[in-house]
Formats: sequence, C-alpha cells, structure tokens
Amino acid sequence: MRKIGKVMQHRPDSLFSWFVCVCASLCQGLDLGFAVSYGVLLPEVMDEFGESRQKTVWVGSIAFGLTFFLGPLASFLCQMIGCRFPAMLGCFLCGTSFLLTAHATSLQWMFSTYGCLYGLGSSLLFSSYLLITAKNFCKWRFLAVGIVSVGGSIGVLILGPVLQLLIDNVGWRGTYMMMSIPFFVMALICGATFSDPIVNFSRAEASTISLMEIDTLKKDTEISVIDRHQEDVNLKTERDYINEDCYRVEQKLNRTRSLQAVVVKASYLKDRNNKNPNKTGTLRKLLDLSVFKVPSYTVAMISLLLMNFGHYVPQLYLVKHCLDLGISADSASQLFILLGLSSSVARVITGRL
Repeated sequence: MRKIGKVMQHRPDSLFSWFVCVCASLCQGLDLGFAVSYGVLLPEVMDEFGESRQKTVWVGSIAFGLTFFLGPLASFLCQMIGCRFPAMLGCFLCGTSFLLTAHATSLQWMFSTYGCLYGLGSSLLFSSYLLITAKNFCKWRFLAVGIVSVGGSIGVLILGPVLQLLIDNVGWRGTYMMMSIPFFVMALICGATFSDPIVNFSRAEASTISLMEIDTLKKDTEISVIDRHQEDVNLKTERDYINEDCYRVEQKLNRTRSLQAVVVKASYLKDRNNKNPNKTGTLRKLLDLSVFKVPSYTVAMISLLLMNFGHYVPQLYLVKHCLDLGISADSASQLFILLGLSSSVARVITGRL
C-alpha cells in the first residue's frame, strides 16, 4: 500500500484486496441474507396487522425488486464517485429502514420503510460490493467473486435460524431493531476498506520518463510505460488519459501483459496535470449499448431477467407454508440452513464462470 494525498491506496491482488473481498462477502451476507430470510418474519407480520399472505409478501418483493431494478443507477453512482460512499450510504439506509420498520403501525408503513427504503439501500450496497471486488482483483477475480457470492448463501444459512431465535425472544419488532446494528457497523467497515486500488497505467510506479513532463517531448518521441497492476493493458479503454487521435492511428497499438512495456507516442498522451479528467467519458461508457451485440451476453442477461421474476418467491413463502402444513416455525427456519449450504457449494464451483 502507498499513500496518495490523504488516501491509502493498494495494488490489485494484494493482501488488502483479500481483506476487501472478505468485507464485501460480509456485506452480501447481511444484505441478501436478510432479504431472503424475510420469509421467517412473514407469519409474524401477517398476524400483527391481520393482512393476507399475498399482500404481506409484497413488502419483501418490493425490497427485492428495487435492489436489482435500481442497479444501473447505483452502478453509475459508484463509477462516478467510487464505491466507498454508496456502500456507506446503503448500509445507513438499510439500518435506518429497520429502525423505522420496528415502529410500523400498519403494513402500508412497511411498504415505505422496508420495501422502498431497504430496497434503495440494498441496491447501493449490492452494486458497491460487487464493483469494489472486481476492481480489486485481476488474476484472482473469478475466485474473489465466488467468495463474495458465497457470502449471500452463508447469510441465508445463518440468518434464517437466528431471526427465528430473535423472534421467539424479543418479537419481530425487537428483531428489526437488533438487526439494524450490524448494518451501522458495516457502514464503518465499508468506509475503512472500500477504496479503489491503483489500476490505471497512468499511475504506474515505473516508466522511462516522468509522465508529468510529456509536454516537453517531441511528438515523435516514443515513451515506455510499465503497468504493474492490470492483467491486460488496453490503451483504447483509457479515454481519460489518452488523446482521441490515439484511437484513429493506423499503426497497431501495443496490448501487453503485466510488467511489460506499453510503448506509445508522446503526442497520444494527455496532460497529467489535469486533475479532473472529463467525466463524459465515464457517462459514455455506461450508456454504451454495444455490448448487447454479443449474442452470449444478451442471452445471459435475458435469462437472468426471467429467472429473477420467480427465483426468490418460494423462499419468501417457505416458513408460512410449513406452518400451514403443521410444521413448527423453528423446524421451518432450519430449512434455510440447507438452502444456504447448497447455494454456497454451487456459488464456489461456478465462481469462475
């Protein structure tokens, strides 16, 4: 790690990156773990307000829906200002949502406090911990993503029985109040760990010349930049640091592996004294729909869209259905352990995919 200004920065695939991975996994365990385990609270909320199963389950469904529906907006925010603040804000909103829900006087109250507010906070948190994990790894990204994904399964495995235990002892309102504490704690942890690593070749630790002095070079001068961080160096993606002329050059641009020299002409590089790179480049990337020209990507996105319409519905109804069959709530909550275990194994195996 090294200090730039007042911010500690680190390299991708470093020891600190694995610490970020663990924190991201904890975030998903809390975030999706509680959302999936809402089914444990469903019978209690129904009895409290005398509402039907169909109407009560909408509270959890709205929270789930907003988590993914607001994903593009949350991702855009993370790209613009980094992952730290959205993650902290997401944790704070989730914790506040639980505190307000604990004092709900009607199901309509819960639609706002849990369904909408938790959904918004969960969306910010969800996008933040996934993006920060991807940014912190190059070589081991597939493994890190698998570990973070397992966090959600472990969260279901643990929180299902824990929520039932809390309900039996302090009631569903007390459960919401107590579950707000971990989210406020995670806000502090995210603030301390969710920092972007040094990835741009413009921040390289070694080069044949100082990039801050490129204005003094002749346009035909070739310089060599060493990128110690990215697994693949693609100059065409660095729009904030390379002149537009670089994209139209006829000669082949170097595409090299880590620790190898990237040779470009000085006239292709932008002035590094510019502390505020053009943000329109980021917006242009986020609004780029050309990725849907890739058939495999398009098929995968459509499949995920259709899958998520019903993927979590059975889990929300699980405990209530068991109660209708005469199975105790304690026994029903144990089913979440099996759900968590099977999901954990599957996520680790498919992490590289």
